[in-house]
Amino acid sequence: QIPSPIAPDDQVSDPSLKARKLLLEAQIFMEWGRIFKDVGLARLAAEKSDEGLARVDTILAVYARLSFERELLEGAFKTKWELLLLQDKIQEAIGVCQQLVQMFPDTPYAGQAFLQIGRINMDAEKYQEAIGIFNRIMAVTDPDIKAEAQYHIGLAMEAQAVAMAKKAG
Repeated sequence: QIPSPIAPDDQVSDPSLKARKLLLEAQIFMEWGRIFKDVGLARLAAEKSDEGLARVDTILAVYARLSFERELLEGAFKTKWELLLLQDKIQEAIGVCQQLVQMFPDTPYAGQAFLQIGRINMDAEKYQEAIGIFNRIMAVTDPDIKAEAQYHIGLAMEAQAVAMAKKAG
């Protein structure tokens, strides 16, 4: 049994500091989940993801009552969608991304999130869904992200055409 590196909550009294602690813990659990998933330990990966999600959900619930700095809240949303993607909950992750964009339309994380989700759909050979996700990126103001999305739209269209040609014959 590995001892927990997580400090007890009663040692932190400042709400902003407590939220930062919870976010860091959620990110640690996310990394553990990724490691477990990479080596085929799905149950442990899911457990660590759930622990991370619980911490992020606590941050988001507390934010409804208190006003934290934007960076902390954006980090919580980013960590939440990454944890959801780790659990293969793509639609829930998309919902989290949409929430973030509604709250902060100019967030730099939106384009990155949708690129990641689009790539996952491409890997799953869900080309039409990937194209739809990449098209959402066109609303983002970052020209580098838009260019990458356009590139991926082209890749998805090509892969879709190849897949259709294989089916046809």
